[in-house]
Amino acid sequence: MAPNIGYQEIRTRILERIRSKQWPLGSALPSEVALAAEFKCARATVNRALVLLAEEGIIDRKRKAGSRVSRFPKKLSKIELKLIRTELEECGQSYQCKQLARSFGAPPVWSVEDGSFAPQEQVLHIESLHFGDGKPVQHQRSWINATQLPQVVDQSFDCAAPCEWLLQECPLCNGTYWYEAVALDASTADHLGLEERAPVILMSLHLICDGGTIARVEKVYSGGFSLTGSF
Repeated sequence: MAPNIGYQEIRTRILERIRSKQWPLGSALPSEVALAAEFKCARATVNRALVLLAEEGIIDRKRKAGSRVSRFPKKLSKIELKLIRTELEECGQSYQCKQLARSFGAPPVWSVEDGSFAPQEQVLHIESLHFGDGKPVQHQRSWINATQLPQVVDQSFDCAAPCEWLLQECPLCNGTYWYEAVALDASTADHLGLEERAPVILMSLHLICDGGTIARVEKVYSGGFSLTGSF
């Protein structure tokens, strides 16, 4: 074995043994000390490779119990979340945005109950409709934390989605997203030209920056929306 082997190479070699069933699902891996001796490298290098494999869901690690090949390896799905403007322009459509409603005040009760906002914080609520070639394609509700981002109150949002502004102000934000099958309410149905109670997919975003919520966003598409990921 060549000296100074890197953690990525160790990861690759461990994966080869798992794929060949030399180390079958559920089996124990050799200790870090044994692997370091085999690969002629520092134990820290082996540890880094094993941490990476654990993050990928390939192995399970427990303190004092060592590492095992996962009985049911997890698949981590990667999905690219795009701005509605980007989605439409990539399809060759012109983008327009219309602000439907705007209000300022305390956060919604549900957002305080789920821990997104503190009750004393102030939020700017924007309801907007987004068009592709003149046809409504997405209805969006955004609650932006004006306590964390006071400059938001000066934004008109007449020509762009709030998410565009948020990503410019907080380019390194992170968060969570989830999808729900819901029955469309009368107001949103009217804006999108759909039937009330029509089944749709609601996409929700919880955006976080520096440990605090900067926004909650809900998006509903009119139809033809597709989501593609990889694993």
